[in-house]
Amino acid sequence: MTPSSDNSNGKAKRTPAERLVQGQYFFVKEHRNKSGTLSYRVEGTPPATSVNPKPERVRDNFPTLAEAQNHFNDLELAAQNIKTTEKILLHATRLNSQQLKKAELAFDELAGAKPERIVEAVLFWKQHNGGIDKTMGLREALKRCTADKAAAGRAKNTIDGYRFAVESFLHFCGEPTGELDESGQVIKDIPIANITRQALKKWVESYPVRNTGLCRLRALSAVLTWCVDNDYLKTNWAIDLPLEDISEKPEHISMLANGQSRIMLDKAAAYEQGAGMPYVVVCLFCAIRPEEAPQIEVDEVNLEKKFIRLHHTKTGRKRVVELSENAAAMLRFYWKKGKGSFGISRRIMAILKAAAGFRDSACPISERPQGWEDFPRWPVDVMRHTGLSNKLAATNDVMKTTRWGGNSPQVFYEHYHGLVSADEAAQFWSMLPDSMPRSPELMERIQLELVEWGLLKKGQSLPAGPEVPQRYYPKKRQKVELLSIPLEQLKALVWECSLKVAATRFGCSAVFLHRYCRHKNIPTPPRGYWTQIRAQRKTKVLVEETQQRPAETQTPAIEANSLTSSVPGSLAPMANKANGDSDLNLISLAGRVGRAKGIKVTVEAPIPRAPRAQSGLIDWPKIPTDDLRRLVWTYPTMRIATEWGVWENAIRKQLKKRGIVPPPPGYWAKVAAGHIVPRSSFFQAA
Repeated sequence: MTPSSDNSNGKAKRTPAERLVQGQYFFVKEHRNKSGTLSYRVEGTPPATSVNPKPERVRDNFPTLAEAQNHFNDLELAAQNIKTTEKILLHATRLNSQQLKKAELAFDELAGAKPERIVEAVLFWKQHNGGIDKTMGLREALKRCTADKAAAGRAKNTIDGYRFAVESFLHFCGEPTGELDESGQVIKDIPIANITRQALKKWVESYPVRNTGLCRLRALSAVLTWCVDNDYLKTNWAIDLPLEDISEKPEHISMLANGQSRIMLDKAAAYEQGAGMPYVVVCLFCAIRPEEAPQIEVDEVNLEKKFIRLHHTKTGRKRVVELSENAAAMLRFYWKKGKGSFGISRRIMAILKAAAGFRDSACPISERPQGWEDFPRWPVDVMRHTGLSNKLAATNDVMKTTRWGGNSPQVFYEHYHGLVSADEAAQFWSMLPDSMPRSPELMERIQLELVEWGLLKKGQSLPAGPEVPQRYYPKKRQKVELLSIPLEQLKALVWECSLKVAATRFGCSAVFLHRYCRHKNIPTPPRGYWTQIRAQRKTKVLVEETQQRPAETQTPAIEANSLTSSVPGSLAPMANKANGDSDLNLISLAGRVGRAKGIKVTVEAPIPRAPRAQSGLIDWPKIPTDDLRRLVWTYPTMRIATEWGVWENAIRKQLKKRGIVPPPPGYWAKVAAGHIVPRSSFFQAA
């Protein structure tokens, strides 16, 4: 049978092509392509080595015979130089002697690593250092990045987040620059080309709370992405950081129970005619952030189509928040026909927090329920977390809830899954305050919405309201007892004890009691009165102890009964140095003797008259500055103003104009009580 005859399968057997060039390992032959054209193929297998025991067979096609022969010669020469008995393979190279030395040094730097690592090192260098500015620091990159972001309209909170992240990373991985900032701290910086994935990973893992580290990482990644987009950096290593290697997840986020949400709604609807109701509705049932709610404008709310279009958001991106049936109904009822405000004062918000069981120091005493001191503090964004959790339970769609709430899907998967059951979500989205009217049409719309979300079955009635925690508030006794108590008895009470102690008996604040006394023309103790009383009690004990000491240990008092004047008409009073006693100064005020550093004097003479002009007003330029200084340190300012017939503020203006430092608050109360008080240094030179 000839080679061209048919085989057993009925197909013609192909005749092998003739080898045009034959070598030890390779050969060249003609090859007919599928298109019918003729080419020349170099084919063969290189010798096996200990490193490559199964080499791949070579099949390379060339259009001309000359190109095929050149390639054949190169392959044959490389194959003949291989020594199969040695582990080190020697290949033909086109490197010169200097390049070979550099290559050997590169392999030495790899410290015995695999030879292919040098290729990885070269690729890494080309990717990260080729064509970039190695001198640009992270602070300079942050400065340019924030300028571009601010020009693009990015929110201020987002830009501040960039700065916080960069400062945190530089504090952890930065190098000192030798400069100091305004607070005297050493400024650190690092070139952006030297930022590695390992450094980023260690920095994020140093945060005790995982969510905080991820937030800082995203902010720093935005700055590095800006560097990549502007050709300052080749790769942003923060994107490739493995998030599963970071520390453990924190506990579940804080949420409000349905009973707490209900009591907040009832309190907001009843307090000041629902002034804080719009804010509570958009934060609780729309999951709008607390800083975004006060910036909602009137034209951004559409109650007919039931949505709010937000322009001022944390991320700077606009988003549309759909309103549920109960939220839209509450806004229609409490928003004052589209002319209201979504802001809220801290006092009203503190009252609502106290009703829900949280403590805030801005809450008035009369609105604090029993046990308020033991209440926990208000968690951050707790109303937003409550709305997001109930929305996810209602829709069961992460992407839809993400667009509705303005979060990333990763945050939802980590924090909001499975926190609320379907029954609790149905109870939440059908919630209305007690004071709001419930029409049959409204309740039917709410029921149809819950059926659409899958929280209720068709024909099933709305769930019962949540159990509201009972809060017991102290009885408001301000009007009852203050109106019923006789004025003489109230006057005796406020002079018997301090206003703060007396106010606790009526269940009001000291400020309220003081205003009530002023309204009823009841005089109250002046400032420092109770300090003097306490000091007199201590002084009485000290005097009794002093009288029991030997007579020679007591220091005699030297009095100056007359006032001296250096210039006619001058107001310079009273300071005469006593021989042998220049360290003590006794000032007598209304019969009481006080000790102060200086000399012993007694103030019993009347206050000198002030010089007056022809118009009858005080001629202030004729009063020497030293005399005015001695006068205000000798008599209380109020007493001088009463004697001269002017307001106390007029004397204070003169002191400020001349640079005279008056006695500090409580000085005369301490002097009258017998305390040792310091005096100005000019008395020692007088």
